[in-house]
Amino acid sequence: MNFDSVMNLDSMLLSPLIAGAVGLVLAVFLFFRVKAQPRGNQTMNRIATYIREGSMAFIWREYKVLSIYAVVVGAILWVALGPIAAGSFILGAFLSLLAGFLE
Repeated sequence: MNFDSVMNLDSMLLSPLIAGAVGLVLAVFLFFRVKAQPRGNQTMNRIATYIREGSMAFIWREYKVLSIYAVVVGAILWVALGPIAAGSFILGAFLSLLAGFLE
């Protein structure tokens, strides 16, 4: 293995980390920028409350269906690929569920 192939491998391993860090910094910046905006008038806030209530009702119903799917697919993964694959899938599904509750 020569020097060029080692440098290429290192840059290939480092690029996703840099892209992820830049993405996280941008997400935090945009989050605080949006949160700093005014909330609007009383009518806008009332409509926003209705939208939030409706979306939460939808998301809870969706999670009930997806939880059954996640358990079935997790069991299939456990049998086919082992506990690490199944656990990783369940963890990813759970973290996606938590992302639905972020404001």
